[in-house]
Amino acid sequence: MCFLVIFKASATVYQPFNFYLPQPPSLNNLTFWLQSLSTSPLNIENFQQQVPTDNPSNINYQMMLMTYDDVQSTPSKTIIETASTTNSLKHDDDDQLIDNTLNDSNVDFCRSSQCVISASRMEHLIDWKVDPCENFYNFACGKFIRDSTLHDRRDSLNIFTMTDDKLKDQLRRLFTQKVKSNEIEPYKMVKHLFMSCMDTDSADARGVEPLRKLIKAVGGWPMLVESNWNENDWNFEDSVLKLRSYGGSRSTSNVFRGILQLRNLIKIPTLGFFKTEIMDDLKVIPAEDSSKTEAILKTYKSYLVDLAIIIGVKMDKSEIERKIDDAIQFYLELFALNSRYDSNSIENRFSFFQSEAYVKYALTQWLDLFQSLPPLALERSDLKKLNAMEFFTAYEKLLSRTSKRTLANYLILRIIGFSARYLTSEMKKLALHYRMELLGVKQKEEMWKHCVDTVTNSLQLAVESMFSNEYFDLESKHTAIDIATRLQRFYEKKLLELSWISAQQRIKILAEINKIIARLRFPSELLSEQQVMLFYINVAIDIKKYMEAVLSLTIFNADRRFLALQAGISLTNTESVGVLNYADAKDFNKILFPAGVLQREIVSPEQPLYLNFANSGFLIGYIFTQKFEILQQSHLPSNVSSQIDCFIRQYDNYEDAEAGVKNNGRNTLEGNIADNGSLKAVYASYKRWIAENGKEKPLPALNFSNEQFFWISFAQLFCSVSRPEKVKNLNAVNRNSFEKFRVIGALSNSYEFAKDFKCAKNSPMNPTNKCNIF
Repeated sequence: MCFLVIFKASATVYQPFNFYLPQPPSLNNLTFWLQSLSTSPLNIENFQQQVPTDNPSNINYQMMLMTYDDVQSTPSKTIIETASTTNSLKHDDDDQLIDNTLNDSNVDFCRSSQCVISASRMEHLIDWKVDPCENFYNFACGKFIRDSTLHDRRDSLNIFTMTDDKLKDQLRRLFTQKVKSNEIEPYKMVKHLFMSCMDTDSADARGVEPLRKLIKAVGGWPMLVESNWNENDWNFEDSVLKLRSYGGSRSTSNVFRGILQLRNLIKIPTLGFFKTEIMDDLKVIPAEDSSKTEAILKTYKSYLVDLAIIIGVKMDKSEIERKIDDAIQFYLELFALNSRYDSNSIENRFSFFQSEAYVKYALTQWLDLFQSLPPLALERSDLKKLNAMEFFTAYEKLLSRTSKRTLANYLILRIIGFSARYLTSEMKKLALHYRMELLGVKQKEEMWKHCVDTVTNSLQLAVESMFSNEYFDLESKHTAIDIATRLQRFYEKKLLELSWISAQQRIKILAEINKIIARLRFPSELLSEQQVMLFYINVAIDIKKYMEAVLSLTIFNADRRFLALQAGISLTNTESVGVLNYADAKDFNKILFPAGVLQREIVSPEQPLYLNFANSGFLIGYIFTQKFEILQQSHLPSNVSSQIDCFIRQYDNYEDAEAGVKNNGRNTLEGNIADNGSLKAVYASYKRWIAENGKEKPLPALNFSNEQFFWISFAQLFCSVSRPEKVKNLNAVNRNSFEKFRVIGALSNSYEFAKDFKCAKNSPMNPTNKCNIF
């Protein structure tokens, strides 16, 4: 978060001095007394100690710490009256490579308070000692990386995590407001569910009995009842179906959502173990080398053993470990199977109703799974394609050679791993401790943050509506819509230029983009309480039974998603208010525009468009580019295929030396193509805007052109520091390259970037060989 510090040098003169702090101090809008002027950003962990408030003796400087809201209410003239003439945005790098001094005293800066904030933030992320043509990420983000400190509860820090922190705090304030008699029922449910989550006394009083009842209802657990479990009465697919009827888990619902993806390709079912979602539910990542895998699985096994004992398993600990080992081995084989039949592989696709495939598929009980879903009136044409018939053949072979006891243990352990966070204090502590060990954090996440996440995921539309009514920034939304419309025009023209895109595909892509624009323009769903009431009209929860309430809402949300598949209903928001996964949202045309992304950290009508295009424009363009679905096309010309191989080779060559992991160019291919395509589109759209409207004013006291501001702002969108443990664990499942490689990779493919920063040919950021599909 950006803070502007104003030093009162005299009765009438204010000298700006800027700090970029990873976290806001606990107290807001206070006047602090400093005995001496600090020349570097203060460490937030020690902020209160470094800036004492109780001893104003021997004062040399009076300082006011201003947050964004404070600056908004302060006349910008007061804030920056000396900035442009004294070049107050100074740094202490005497051997800087980039001249940041503005020699022209007549330069007309952007003088809005938001521009001051943006200038401060930008300047305090840059490492002026780095040559931008050598490593632009280190240039744009170097000082942020060097000066940022991860506090004990955090595994990463970037603009999205900081915005997410702000969102969570805003949501907590909403959820803890007193329930009003005239509120609509969904709003009351939100507040009641949050209170139920925070009520650890009631959860402890209920104990593990709710979970034991669920386990019994879905077929029982061999480890719990031992000899009383009859494998002849148990069927794997039948237990999965039963689990769904009880709400199951979010990861189990992904089985159904994954299989029944009507819009495009049907994803390979992995019974909850989607590679992109393992971190979310299991927190177990098969790493690339055996030593890392063993360490992770050892932690996971210990977690499950502790949970089993709490639930009441009476076996010897060694026997519990052995049976859990068997279940984990099945998981690893299933994971490997999924990896082998990657949904990105063109050869792994076929038409669902090809006679042989349909007959094979109909022989399994998966059709019972389809029939258990809400009625969809499906036509054969709806089930467009199914990935990897070979997967189903291999999958059934895996089931047939695995004992029913192992399968049952696997399924129940999945349920336990998911449910622990909704039960007793002891189980919640185990779940939080497991996350600590996996991600390398030193303190458990605060309980209220977990509860905010759970409520938001469970009652997404109600939360979205509450948030929007309180915080929604319509001016920022209008700015984002204008940018999206310009991007739409670019893609319309680009589609006509790409000969390998058929007329039918062109129409489909434009239709998808038009849906996104329509959703951006249409606010009534977001703001209408009547719509929210209708959406939840058949929902009722018992707030005294927290786990059951969450499971009930899980099945409700899953059913709504299935019912919306054909119609493309936007009320099935899977991203909701949060922003962390915004750049990866595949179904953006079916969700409400995430209100959190419209906060001023991402887009603001009061700052130059070179910042807005580079931030919100890139994020919107990323979604647009994904609509091309290049990897799902069965016949690509050789020149396009060769460029796909170029991207794989390029991103395979990147390595995170600190974490000791290599970027995976194949796993991240789709994201890399979207990054490159979006950046090309958004830059061209901004240049078109300049041609029509003229140059924009620079930020205060920063000596960059409009185009250079654009590139820096894009790169700083991805400034990030992460614990090595998180980087290692995400490496196997990431569908996007690591942040630094997203920046370096896309910019080194850009001729426009090299021109704007005058990078010499064959310099690291301007290689001769560039990858380009568009």
